[in-house]
Amino acid sequence: MLRTLSAWVDEIPPLRDHKQRYGNKAFRTWHARLVQEAPALMADVLGETHRRAATEMVAYLTVAFGNETRIDYGTGASRSWEKVVRTRLVLTVGGKPCCVARARA
Repeated sequence: MLRTLSAWVDEIPPLRDHKQRYGNKAFRTWHARLVQEAPALMADVLGETHRRAATEMVAYLTVAFGNETRIDYGTGASRSWEKVVRTRLVLTVGGKPCCVARARA
């Protein structure tokens, strides 16, 4: 997933002629792609076994990269990213569902 997100940075270059105090408005384009592709990204990360969890995690993933309107990042973004990472760790360990995930599935 991180390789995909990083590739988008190369595909969506910063806007050169913009006047904004913080950030770059190209982030809005990048974030719109994230919102569009987030369901597929989370499904790939968590796998078919955890399809319901992947659907729920889409909201956390999109918030984890900041606010597309204000182009800023705060504690909410950091906590959302932590939730995405922790969910991945709890549901799968070494590519296989762990005992916690199997018990809840």
